[in-house]
Amino acid sequence: MSWKITTASVAEPLSLEEAKLQCRVTASDDDVLIARLVVAAREYVERFTRRALTTKTIQLRLLEFPIDSKPISLPRPPLISVTTLEYRDLDTGNYTALVEGTDFEVDEAAEPAEIHLAYLQQWPSARYVFDGARVTYQTGYGPDGEDVPGALASACGLLIANWYENREPTIAATIVRKVPFTIESLMLPYKIPEL
Repeated sequence: MSWKITTASVAEPLSLEEAKLQCRVTASDDDVLIARLVVAAREYVERFTRRALTTKTIQLRLLEFPIDSKPISLPRPPLISVTTLEYRDLDTGNYTALVEGTDFEVDEAAEPAEIHLAYLQQWPSARYVFDGARVTYQTGYGPDGEDVPGALASACGLLIANWYENREPTIAATIVRKVPFTIESLMLPYKIPEL
């Protein structure tokens, strides 16, 4: 199983103005730097929590469908919607789409969301074929930062301010400072186990 982002976020959890407020900056001299830190903070929080903060499209590739009708877990919650679930026909090599509600069902309440076979259905044969099956779906808390949980938005803000203030690793008595505990504690309740 592998996945990639096919359409990246167009918004960030914090605007440039919110990030500057967090850094206590009023001038525009460092706007480019702070804008980069906003992106870096979102990426850091997404990697740590294994979540998508703002809307993006992901394609999950499978070598085969699960054995024994097990569900397919969709990385980087929260799920917005499944766009397509398709498999490569072993005879033609062409992709055939499965139909939600008829062939499969989506459990959006699971964290991360899961795709299950519909009642009395079986997965098609797509065993051990490169890119044998793929799921395309949208994920994230929404198209802008307004719906990102406050703790995760706050973690982004604290990361930005910390990186802005401390632009190089700080060494004090041979100890390199890591991400402050406050930031990690804001993210921990949202962390998803590795799939």
